Amino acid sequence: MARAVLADHVLFRECLFYLRKDLHEKNKRFPENTSKQTFSCVCTTFHITKEWDLGEFSITPSYDLHLPSAKKSLVSFIRNPNWINGSAFEHPLLFGEVLSCLISFISLLPTKSPRDSHYLDLKSLNEVTNSCLEDIAFTLPFIWAGTGAHKSRLEDDDEDKIIKELNELILILNSIEEKWYVFSLEVIRLVHLSLLVKRDDFGLAYLLLVSAIEAVAQKAITKKSVKESHQNEKEWEEKAAEDEKFKELLDEYKKSRGNNEYLSKRFTKFILKFCPPSDWEKIVTSRYDFFDREWNNFMQGSQHPSLMQIEEIEEILNKAYKYRSSFVHSAAQPPHQHPEAIMNKFFEVIQNFNSETYETQISPTYELMLGIAKTSIVKWLRTKVKK
Repeated sequence: MARAVLADHVLFRECLFYLRKDLHEKNKRFPENTSKQTFSCVCTTFHITKEWDLGEFSITPSYDLHLPSAKKSLVSFIRNPNWINGSAFEHPLLFGEVLSCLISFISLLPTKSPRDSHYLDLKSLNEVTNSCLEDIAFTLPFIWAGTGAHKSRLEDDDEDKIIKELNELILILNSIEEKWYVFSLEVIRLVHLSLLVKRDDFGLAYLLLVSAIEAVAQKAITKKSVKESHQNEKEWEEKAAEDEKFKELLDEYKKSRGNNEYLSKRFTKFILKFCPPSDWEKIVTSRYDFFDREWNNFMQGSQHPSLMQIEEIEEILNKAYKYRSSFVHSAAQPPHQHPEAIMNKFFEVIQNFNSETYETQISPTYELMLGIAKTSIVKWLRTKVKK
């Protein structure tokens, strides 16, 4: 259960069980039979234009709050499910924390819940005041006009799609074993955090996306399925049968190989299985739609994924994994020069001049890795639903 006093700190493990009634009841310290309606809050970077009915709870349309310097904040309140009744040592706002994680994962847009609950002790939404909204407004302010502005107005179809996919995700999370539920939320949280930190540090955001995919890949793809034997291994076995010293050397080699987790290979295989290149056109949305009308190989700098060989795709995905490793072990930022796709929504074509020749490097865009993370994780989650 959660701490008695949160003290403006988020420990995500305290939020995990608020989404499921069975797990919330199981982890309660002091069960109480009350029927008090509680509320939490979520701040989005897109307008919620209508009531979102999500079964056991709902989300109100956005309050649009304008701030200085072309910034604004969009605030929505959540009518929490009836199992969250504000009993002792319970913090209704933690439901907003876990729900903001899911909304962000589905919409692929930054979403955040306020950490302070002093303004959420409401008996009804009629008690919402300007002072309350002004406090919440600083949770997730964003630029709504000018350079770097968020596109905060969704098409009606896009909002309906988010509601539909969010309902499906909640249903899946309520239908899987507890261990997979906890693991899945922790992975989804990585994608959520990536979206929140992207403008502060692109490298960290990219790392979090790759780490989310890698974590699931280790569950979905076995080491045995990607393990490779050396082409001369049969010959070595024959020699080892006659040479004790050579056998010791071969045993050490096998032991060393056994310690290899093949993480890069499992990462790539997982993506190709759960989000193959044939799906990429549907999962990546470019900010600059006019560049997507017709694919021009010269202007785009690379071929469309549907025209590329699988070996090329594998090499590009392996590079994405190496960026994650370089960031963790060497503090090296990814080579990307644009935080958002401009000419090519799938790849960024990076050209470096080293005094004699140009070196061309093709790397997955953040938008592509984001779409891959969402699609592959959801497809994998569907395989964990109890039959």
